[in-house]
Amino acid sequence: MRVLIVACLLLATSLTAGCLDNIQPQDQTTLPPGCYEGVPDEEPEVCSITPPATNNTTSDDNTSTSTNLSGVEYAFFAVHLDPGSPTTVSGEPNDERPLEYLDDLLNLVTSANEGGHHLTLMFTPQWANHLTGTDCETPDDGDGDDQYQYGETEYSVCLDLIRAIEADGHAIAFLHHSQSAPASWDGYGHGNISEPHYLGNLSDAKGEVDALSATGGSSVVSGSSQEFPAGGGNISFTSARGWDSYVDADDRGDLASKPCAWTEDNNSVWRMRMRSYTNSTNHDIVRSEVTQAIVDLTESDEDGWTLGFVSQAKDVGETEILDYGALFDLLSDSGITLETLPQVAAHYNWTAGDPADDDGTHACPADEGATGPSDDEVEVEPDYGPWEGDMVYPMRALARELEGEWIEWALHDHFNNTWNGTTSGEENGSDSKWILIEFLSTDCGHCWNAADDMTSFHNDYGDRVEFLSFAVNFSSNDYFNATPEEVAAFQDKTTHNGCRANQYDCADRPGEPHDWLYVDDRNQSAMHEFAAQGTPMFVIIQPNGVVAWHQYQHNGDAGEDQESIVDALQRFFGQVQ
Repeated sequence: MRVLIVACLLLATSLTAGCLDNIQPQDQTTLPPGCYEGVPDEEPEVCSITPPATNNTTSDDNTSTSTNLSGVEYAFFAVHLDPGSPTTVSGEPNDERPLEYLDDLLNLVTSANEGGHHLTLMFTPQWANHLTGTDCETPDDGDGDDQYQYGETEYSVCLDLIRAIEADGHAIAFLHHSQSAPASWDGYGHGNISEPHYLGNLSDAKGEVDALSATGGSSVVSGSSQEFPAGGGNISFTSARGWDSYVDADDRGDLASKPCAWTEDNNSVWRMRMRSYTNSTNHDIVRSEVTQAIVDLTESDEDGWTLGFVSQAKDVGETEILDYGALFDLLSDSGITLETLPQVAAHYNWTAGDPADDDGTHACPADEGATGPSDDEVEVEPDYGPWEGDMVYPMRALARELEGEWIEWALHDHFNNTWNGTTSGEENGSDSKWILIEFLSTDCGHCWNAADDMTSFHNDYGDRVEFLSFAVNFSSNDYFNATPEEVAAFQDKTTHNGCRANQYDCADRPGEPHDWLYVDDRNQSAMHEFAAQGTPMFVIIQPNGVVAWHQYQHNGDAGEDQESIVDALQRFFGQVQ
């Protein structure tokens, strides 16, 4: 008979407001049974907290070395001031985003100023139209006079405030969301578009942003877009955002690059990559990547690397400003000062040349060719997050099949964007499988006991559901520090004296060998992206990559919010016969 493990699957009390986004999980007065970072377990006979006399596992050595900035020398931070979704049909740009997030933008600029950092502020026409209008009001600074203090000066006119920010060295840049991103289109495009949301052509859009600058637009030379006005609209430097993590000096993801020759909308530009720094679930991860990149690239044979970052005003508004200050401080402590995109480009010796004349020395990531942006560069901004209704964050790791080798793996390769909305195996249903994600620790006694339940789940639902087990370590517990060999032994159910707090042979765990993918998440990257606090923990994902069920949203004490993984599987995929 199946052992129900519902009690192990409740939410820990330590979920922070920054991770909650738009949900409010029910408060827990005590930690439920399970294994949690740095928390002694209430059932030591299930989850031992006493390290053995000898530890036969080893931790990955990420010992930091001193940072000599011969490799990483420059950095920029782009702020996407996006249009919101959708634009209005009023003939005027939608101003909901500047109304809501202007205060957050100013807080971010103020935080950057404390470290002498300069930001590249990429405005959409929605923001520009609002900030140049007479109806724009500066955020209330609390003194009752409807003015906002920036530096030593109080401002009552939004445009004066923005130009004061520009005068302090922050760059005004152009951001355009094209019609290929219908959920967040800004209403501008090439030609006379027959669409009720159409607001004008690209020259009109650029003109709105140019009006923000005290120079009338001659200094608005940076942008992020796939469409520009005829002739480029004075845009010479662009940046492309991405979610690819930094791995090492040879696999830099979207974090570290050098400008390269590029063509955007028949406009020759110099382009750099930038890593998404979006919310509390990835801030720690990206800062860790920065630390490692500085070490790796300092030790490499090349110098002159640029670190790039990007966030939206919405991201700033929904997370702690301290998280951004932590990044600014990390860069300052490493001897790196954020510069604007034109300032960074000026460090390279070809800024006056034609990108077509690039001699190949300016190295963008390998996934970029020389003919134009790839399909994944469209400025679509999905609602990424860990909660039900959110799109799962892109993530890469090593993974292995039963009795297989660890290989490069990407979660998004499992998604089907054309999914028809039905359940695999149903009559007239989709062939696309849903995904069940389990977070486990091979040293957690609760996960040890749940291994048999996972076997049962797979036997019952494996024809309709794809299974993924993410193996994590707990950094605060040396005896919760599995090697890849231990994870493989736990999966295969083969001999390895190191499972369950290093006190058991992995071959003795309950259940059968697990014939599905195991993912190496020992650094807890995916665990953080899914807001998981302990193990075991479960998430169900639709075939299109949208979270359908998150355990922490169904852990109420009673009533409709309470639903176990057993009940959820039955609700989605039918009663087991």
